[in-house]
Amino acid sequence: MLFPLSQIHDSFIVAQSQDGMALIDQHAAHERVLFEKLQDQFSAGNIPVQNLLLPVQVEINHAEKGLLSEYLPELHRLGFLVEEFGGNTFVIKAVPSLLTGADYRKLLLDILDEIKMHGLSRQMDRLREEILSVMACHPAIKVHRKLDMREMEQLLRDLFSCRMPHTCPHGRPTGIRFSMEEIKKMFKRI
Repeated sequence: MLFPLSQIHDSFIVAQSQDGMALIDQHAAHERVLFEKLQDQFSAGNIPVQNLLLPVQVEINHAEKGLLSEYLPELHRLGFLVEEFGGNTFVIKAVPSLLTGADYRKLLLDILDEIKMHGLSRQMDRLREEILSVMACHPAIKVHRKLDMREMEQLLRDLFSCRMPHTCPHGRPTGIRFSMEEIKKMFKRI
């Protein structure tokens, strides 16, 4: 288990372990936590949804319209209620609860980019994983956000409850560990 000590530039958590220390990328760590929660909710067929008080309109081009229209049922299974509004405009009426507060317009456009990039060349399960990783990225704790000790402790607990705590969904490391032996070597103590 890691015990948080502080933050560096409100972006990385400095933590102590039994055998040394670690630097944790707070954004990558939170992304992993959210990604696995979304995976679990999807697998259980139970993604909690938050209806939007004010639906968000998204304007796209004609080519994207056909692609998005075709993918609407899958988005609905992922917790998004998106409907055609007329012309090349769609409206987002509900989002997965874990994403509350994200920039929904940008999120939908990023999901559409994933569909354009990989939709025809990948299996649906693989594309869904890519979309879930995009969904996890948007509301994840950002760099330059100060966390209090309680928030750092909770993030580390949540991270090390994950199935794959050592990388974010995109494959970047969530943290880097230094053993006491490595630290001593850096300071020429051994």
